[in-house]
Amino acid sequence: MSNKIEGTLIVEGLIEGRLSQNPQARGDMQQWLAAAKGQGVTFSLEIDGNRFSLLGDNTPVHMSPGVGPGDKIITETLTALLELFPASERPALDSTVRSIEYRHNEEVQTLYVVGPDGRIHSTQRTAAARTVAPLQPLSVGGKLKLAGIGLGIAALAIGVSTLFIDYRAWFGDLSDRMLAVDANQIAVEASAFNTLLTVGAKKLTRQDQSVVLEVTLDAAKDFPADDAALEAMLKKPDLPLRKRLAVEALARGYVRCDIYDKKGAAIAAIMPRLPALVAGKSAILQIPLPASVRPARILIAP
Repeated sequence: MSNKIEGTLIVEGLIEGRLSQNPQARGDMQQWLAAAKGQGVTFSLEIDGNRFSLLGDNTPVHMSPGVGPGDKIITETLTALLELFPASERPALDSTVRSIEYRHNEEVQTLYVVGPDGRIHSTQRTAAARTVAPLQPLSVGGKLKLAGIGLGIAALAIGVSTLFIDYRAWFGDLSDRMLAVDANQIAVEASAFNTLLTVGAKKLTRQDQSVVLEVTLDAAKDFPADDAALEAMLKKPDLPLRKRLAVEALARGYVRCDIYDKKGAAIAAIMPRLPALVAGKSAILQIPLPASVRPARILIAP
């Protein structure tokens, strides 16, 4: 495929010499570089002592319609450079700058030199070339048509993917993670501690970067009031195993909290410290919640 695109310009070669004795010479040259780049003509500058060199950037540049031939623009740009130097210093500058401009089925090659009169002189030859027209910007209608095609392809891709992905379940899970957790929608059970503890109010709080469910616990009728009562309960030979495990958990001061999602799948298990319980007074059990999945049920067990 041809890369000779009509309306593109390539600048190569070098222009070099001694810096002007003007104290503002370096600053003036930087301003010239910026102005040249604005015209689509880019050079890189190197300064070594009191000498400079300007190397043309050979990257093809598309010339905007109506700005004129590329050789005319380069001649004007180099002339502006020479004007930074006193007339007596200009003939000493050496130029090997050349350009290639692609027009319709033409390749225009131009060489630019500094003449003895201190002016830019150009030599040009034109050769036949197989060029290609530049891409034209889309009209409003074309952009709308392209957007419609894109939307159609996206809709088709989504339609095909529904054969493999349950989007309803996927979006449901995503919304569960994103929506704020409601404490009243989290069931808290403590059947293993029946007659020992009762579960009361629930409240969500934020601690650092975690969401914590605060569960109010109250001492029930069989709750051991002190260590002596606890030991006496553990010594009962007829104490059911389930209740014995619950009493031992009270003695350890820790309970197990199994956390389940709405589908009944276990998502976390933690062992928070049991708050000090006194008959007639409430205490708060703090249960950190996982951030990834919305919990639906918490089972407090020995």
